[in-house]
Amino acid sequence: MKKLLVLSAAILAACSAASTEEGIEISDIRFNPPLPGQTTGVGFMSLENKGPADRLISASSPLSDNIELHTHLNDNGVMRMRKVDAIDLPAGETVELKPGDYHIMIFDTEMVAGEETTVTLDFETAEDVTLVVPVVPRGTAPKASGHGSDTQY
Repeated sequence: MKKLLVLSAAILAACSAASTEEGIEISDIRFNPPLPGQTTGVGFMSLENKGPADRLISASSPLSDNIELHTHLNDNGVMRMRKVDAIDLPAGETVELKPGDYHIMIFDTEMVAGEETTVTLDFETAEDVTLVVPVVPRGTAPKASGHGSDTQY
């Protein structure tokens, strides 16, 4: 019963709106498991900054001790992933963590589609936030899981 109450509270926290004075709204959050034979998953979301400029400086999860923020860069016609120290969140703008752009890399993980986990996002100015994140098959719409949509921090 206690586990059910804790899980229910975590799901409600991920699905309901909350806000801080910084006003970063997080939506469409999801993780994709590794491709067959690999151990690296990926995380995506939308970050709408309704407050002053800020930066996402890290992410952590019980899925792995090795999680990095990444982007894709065009290197003489070849797209390459590169680690970034932070992702700028300009005031009044939305930054998408999406395939082919900014994203979260989750190394050395065994996550499986259909499961849930948590992620803690660390911002330069705004308070850290921990969310329940659905692990969905690649190409699955994030709102289909019912979690992580339209949460404001």
